[in-house]
Amino acid sequence: MLDKLKADFDGIMELVNKTPAPLQETAFKMILEQWFSANTAPKPVPPANACATPTRRSGSTRWCSGWRQAIPHGQRHHDGNP
Repeated sequence: MLDKLKADFDGIMELVNKTPAPLQETAFKMILEQWFSANTAPKPVPPANACATPTRRSGSTRWCSGWRQAIPHGQRHHDGNP
């Protein structure tokens, strides 16, 4: 990835230099953020029912570990536990 960044850096700087001076730092940061988003592998998304065990209860909603999927009160978790 570093080689690709080195190859793209001149083009990035050309874009940054086209922006007004007070905005160049912001433009550089935004372009780099977009570059990294486009050039890194996406994070894996867990399957829809990947909750193994409940980890926290909050009011009438139970939260699954790792990501936030609310299970309405009264419904059973996919493993059969309330």
